[in-house]
Amino acid sequence: MLAKAPRPDSVGAHAHHGLAVAVAAAALLLGTVPWRALPAQQPVGPGRPHADTAVAPDTIPRDTVRLPVPPARRLPRDTLRGDTAAQVRVGADTLSLDTAQSADTLGPVPVLPAFPDAVPPGWVGAVWEWDRDALLREGGLTLGTLLRDIPGLVLLRGGHVGMPEAVSALGLGAGRVRVFLDGFELDPLEGQTLDLSRVTLAGLERLRVERRPGMLRIELRTLAPSDHRPYSLVDAATGDLETNYFRGVFAHPRALGGSLALGVERLDTEGTAREQPASELTTWLKYGLLQGQRGGVMLEWRRNRGGRDTLFAPPTVTRSDLVVRARGELAAGLMLDAFIGRSSASGEGGDTGTPVGLSGRQAGARLALDHGLLWGRAAFRVRDARGLPTTALELEAGTRLAGVLRVDGAVEWEDWGSEDAAARRAGIAAGPFLGLSVFGQIESGRRGIPLVGTADTTPELSPRFTDRTAMRAGIEFRHGGLALGAAALSLDMDSIRPLGFGPDATGVTTPGGKRSGFEAYARLPLWPQGMRLDAAWQEWNDAAPWPYLPQRVWSGALVYHNAFLPSRNLELLASVAGRGRPAMLLPLVDPQHPERLLEAPPFENWSMYLQIRVVTVRIFVVWENFTNRLDQRDFARRGFPGQHALYGVRWAMWN
Repeated sequence: MLAKAPRPDSVGAHAHHGLAVAVAAAALLLGTVPWRALPAQQPVGPGRPHADTAVAPDTIPRDTVRLPVPPARRLPRDTLRGDTAAQVRVGADTLSLDTAQSADTLGPVPVLPAFPDAVPPGWVGAVWEWDRDALLREGGLTLGTLLRDIPGLVLLRGGHVGMPEAVSALGLGAGRVRVFLDGFELDPLEGQTLDLSRVTLAGLERLRVERRPGMLRIELRTLAPSDHRPYSLVDAATGDLETNYFRGVFAHPRALGGSLALGVERLDTEGTAREQPASELTTWLKYGLLQGQRGGVMLEWRRNRGGRDTLFAPPTVTRSDLVVRARGELAAGLMLDAFIGRSSASGEGGDTGTPVGLSGRQAGARLALDHGLLWGRAAFRVRDARGLPTTALELEAGTRLAGVLRVDGAVEWEDWGSEDAAARRAGIAAGPFLGLSVFGQIESGRRGIPLVGTADTTPELSPRFTDRTAMRAGIEFRHGGLALGAAALSLDMDSIRPLGFGPDATGVTTPGGKRSGFEAYARLPLWPQGMRLDAAWQEWNDAAPWPYLPQRVWSGALVYHNAFLPSRNLELLASVAGRGRPAMLLPLVDPQHPERLLEAPPFENWSMYLQIRVVTVRIFVVWENFTNRLDQRDFARRGFPGQHALYGVRWAMWN
């Protein structure tokens, strides 16, 4: 039995304590709402002017055909339809603004314009996105569980929720999985790869994942007020294994002389047989001084404090990120974004060699140009933390011809002090022609490995690099709700570095080689309307196995999703999903046989999910591993629980 180190007071607390915290926080958040004004609350949903609130059709982030929208017609007020509720004349005593003016007479809300993306989401570009409404429909507790249905992605967990998490795809290791907060990179300060369990979902407005041939890029954008009325979100749930969580978000377009958004997230769990206690508390704040719709200055601060048992040292870690960014539209189609920030992480209770008191500053700028057929992106950043590149430059450009041909290319360069690293990427996509599109992508070059986890204990650092060439080429066919895609894959790597995020912090570098494979996906509409079957498959040849690259990765889901009533105020989402892989090699030496590497046993998980939305209140139930498969794990000494469930409610509203 593992000894348990002292944890924050909430770790190991009884479920009722966690639920009490959730109720108290919800009461505090709802206390900001004038009770006399409750009849004037308006739903957040289809048709509202809030950013990214259009109803998306599914629970996984693949681009799909939208749900049918009924013809516009006049609705009675009591339907509270989003696009008509705003037109109802509200008396001054119920208006949540400082004046009695209606929202449509105040003009546009000042917002920081979103930095544009070059490649649209979809199978062709290997890009997946969630907007705000899609995130509200998800049942995942963590960032890792949100990403697990991306084709070919492998989720690596140190145990139940609250334990370390990382992801890999196409055999990617350290230095090739990167996370960005609206342009500011969240550098790993505890190892070689960012622990995704410490990335909060509170206040998340948009999530974008680019599965490039040579890198997995995860981009986060947080909520900012985009309507004249304050916005609130309460998200609370409880379940088996003494698991409780609460998320609360509040945003106001005119507070303290600017635009304000803040949030809190709390998670407590005991895990299987009370042997995996964990606690997370995250606070988040975003404040901006904006000039209309053309730009302004925004400050964002996030702090996460998490406690676990002593298997992963240090057991208690506090991480803070503070970013100030200025963004503006210099001219039509030309946008400039500049940022400066500081990240720090401190550990408590760790042994010699654990990262304690690590911190670093980062500054940079991004430029976006979009001029009809041509577009370009540039990013430049500098850092002062040891173990990270001191300077980095990214250049990307492309063209779009008649909406049916896209050609793009990019170069990236990093200065690691004594050496540098450079990578190149190119892509082409043509179509659709009669529903058929073809595409190809290639990336080649080397990247450095962050070594900040040992930066304060190693006198001299020698940056390490991996060299890799990867290609992907395939086709996609779409017709109505039907979508089919297939692609050939090719990898050529000199070595595979361990992710180094906790469970494999003592991992070893393994030799690479060449691998080939293919991947495919399908989306099949079924009867009745709203029913569909999703499936994804990735297969590799029988060459010598690589860490993080199982020979097969599969996922599938039977989904029913529909909105009822002309007002669309009743929505039902239900799914039965499965995902799995065979045994997978890990970059860890087997202590019983030093000449061999450890192997993760086969993994298979079946889950059910149900969410019912009535206007803006969502009730949901998640039932994981309902087939009760035992003895499943990614790493030794850290098994996953048998069947377990979680149920809760989400309530989003305009105040």
